[in-house]
Amino acid sequence: AGKAFRMKSGVRYVDEVQGSGEQPQWGQVVRFCYEAFYRPTPESDLVAIDMAASNPRTSLLTKHGNGRMIRGIEEGIHTMRVGGRRRLLIPPKMGFTVAGLGPLPQGFSERRKLNKVVKEMEDKGTGDLVYVITLLDVFDDEADQGYYADEALPTDELARLIQEANTLSTTKTTKPELKPREEAEAD
Repeated sequence: AGKAFRMKSGVRYVDEVQGSGEQPQWGQVVRFCYEAFYRPTPESDLVAIDMAASNPRTSLLTKHGNGRMIRGIEEGIHTMRVGGRRRLLIPPKMGFTVAGLGPLPQGFSERRKLNKVVKEMEDKGTGDLVYVITLLDVFDDEADQGYYADEALPTDELARLIQEANTLSTTKTTKPELKPREEAEAD
C-alpha cells in the first residue's frame, strides 16, 4: 500500500495502485468498480456492505460531479487516474447525508444493511464508510451542455462588472409624477 492522504473534508485515502490514464474532470462520465465496507471504530474489522459492483462487468457509470454520489466518493475519484485503485475512508459527514445518493447496493438485503449502517453512524456519531474504488474509464458526455466547465473571469473584467453593478444599483430611478384624478382628466 502507498502513502495515506487526508483531504480538507476529512476523507482519507491510500492509493493501492497508481493509475496512469486520464484524470476525471467535473462533468465527464466515469466508470468504476467498487467494494463497500463499514468500520464502526478505528480498531474494528471491516464489515462488508456491497460487493456486487466489484468487477468490471457490474461497474457503475455516472457523471462526475452531478450531485448524485456521496461527496466522499466524488472527492476521492477526482484526483484518481484511470487504472488506479484507491481505498477511501469516508467520515459520516461525507457519506449518505441525503436520501437517494449513490452508490446504492443493487439487492434489497444489501440496501437494508447499508441503511442500518448509516443509522448506526448517525446515532453514534462515529465510524467510517470504506470504499475500494477502481477507476476503469473516463470520457466526455456528448450531451453535456458545458455547465461543469465554467471559467473564472479575468480580474480586470470582474472589477469592471462589479463597478457597473454598483453604478446601476446607486442610480436612482425616477418615478412618474402622480397627479390627482381631476388634473389627469383635464390634461
